[in-house]
Amino acid sequence: MAETLAERQKLQRILEDIHNSLIAVSQKVAGLELDLGEGSDLSAQLDEVVAGLGPLIDRVTALESDYRMETNRLQNEDELA
Repeated sequence: MAETLAERQKLQRILEDIHNSLIAVSQKVAGLELDLGEGSDLSAQLDEVVAGLGPLIDRVTALESDYRMETNRLQNEDELA
């Protein structure tokens, strides 16, 4: 069964939503960390969370970019229904 452009665009929007959600979580955690100030045990744990989110955000960004490029390639080659 051939993929359609609409199906691929829907998946792209989902990847974008995931990416935006991860960015928002990272920003909220970093903001909470700043509000708590240095020296707090919770602040140190939140710092680890922010550090852990970085690679995840990078990976989702790469997936999103690769998927978009593949969709463009398929569309240019008229391989999408």
